[in-house]
Amino acid sequence: MKLSFRRPIALLVSLAFLAGMLAGCSRPSTPDTPSPTQDQPAKPTQSAPEETQEQPEDFYEITLRNFLYGAGEENRIYSPVNVYMALAMLAEITDGESRSQILTLLGEKDVETLRATTSRLWLDNYIEDDFVTSIPASSLWLNQDLTFCQDAVDTLAKYYYSTVYQGQMGSAEFDQVLQNWLNEQTNGLLEEQIHGMGFSAQTVLALATTLYFKAGWSDEFRESNTVEEVFHSPSKDNMCDFMKMSCSRNYYWGENFSAVSLSFQGSGKMWLILPNEDIGVDELLQSNSGWSDLFLSNSTDDETTSKQTIEHEYLTVNLSIPKFDVSSDMHLEENLPEIGITDVFNSEVSDFSPMIDNSISASVSQIKHVARVQIDEKGCEAAAFTLVMVDRAAAMLPQEEVDFILDRPFLFAITGSSGDPLFVGVVNQP
Repeated sequence: MKLSFRRPIALLVSLAFLAGMLAGCSRPSTPDTPSPTQDQPAKPTQSAPEETQEQPEDFYEITLRNFLYGAGEENRIYSPVNVYMALAMLAEITDGESRSQILTLLGEKDVETLRATTSRLWLDNYIEDDFVTSIPASSLWLNQDLTFCQDAVDTLAKYYYSTVYQGQMGSAEFDQVLQNWLNEQTNGLLEEQIHGMGFSAQTVLALATTLYFKAGWSDEFRESNTVEEVFHSPSKDNMCDFMKMSCSRNYYWGENFSAVSLSFQGSGKMWLILPNEDIGVDELLQSNSGWSDLFLSNSTDDETTSKQTIEHEYLTVNLSIPKFDVSSDMHLEENLPEIGITDVFNSEVSDFSPMIDNSISASVSQIKHVARVQIDEKGCEAAAFTLVMVDRAAAMLPQEEVDFILDRPFLFAITGSSGDPLFVGVVNQP
């Protein structure tokens, strides 16, 4: 597609602005619909579109199995909502087959329905009250030596609440602005992983999305009940602090797993999914036993329905859960071609014409996804970011009482107030 009109975007990163950004901030800022010259977004206030798509469960299921599979002895954490938003932004700045492949994976027929879904995700999962903090954010990073289509920039600002930055790619100053923005939006939870991140001189543009979450349990664990016990990791046994509680709640089981959910104050849940003793995490991930239906059903109560047979009964459940602080760093450019997104990684066929001139040969060089989740007796804190770089070419039966002891590798999922999967992970080493 040939663009008939272009105009350069005003340089956003002056030395004064850099000095302000380098000062940093201790908590995530709040997004709105900024113009490309705004750098202090506020919470979105517009109403959700009247017609929205259903939650893209196919995208969630496909990526969960692909991204979490094969962790081996490592932990692996993934934020489906965060990656969905990053890929949605990528779809907006591509066209032709490049865009079509992304829309297919996201389960959307066109960019209009994509925008409707993204708007719902933003509005449903932007919460900052006395109980829950759940804050998504996004940004667009542009090479100061190039001109970009203003319409595409405005679209990302309007529909994806993106703050826009333009500066010298490959410079230490612009890298520091990126690092400060990521740290600010994730409340410093991923500071170690963010340290040293930056652009190359060949970077044309970059897209960044973040998600920060913090909530307390509706029923806190007593610290006096926490005891050190054995967790059976894939290769050896480790001693861990286990939080313990006996309480009445729904206990779920399917063909090869059992599960319970813990509610957060205000809204949202953490689902804990334990494979049967003769089933590994990878085997459960690849099975069709309905384990993911527990948290992909978009249910807001414990009467969760499933495509597969999942039984549940209200029992006294003796919980024993390891305190954990787990993180992972994934390069999704290694996974996405396996599930249908190929063209954006090949400069010979990629199409970024909505954003840049066709004379510039470019491709996605990296999609980095980092996430961290930690839980203790009080509650849960989690954060994730996805950074997309575009460079120039170069079943057991229940009893009246049951023990649910997570002393071997297990899965977890954190859902927001509307049931969207905010974080999902495999814990092999708590």
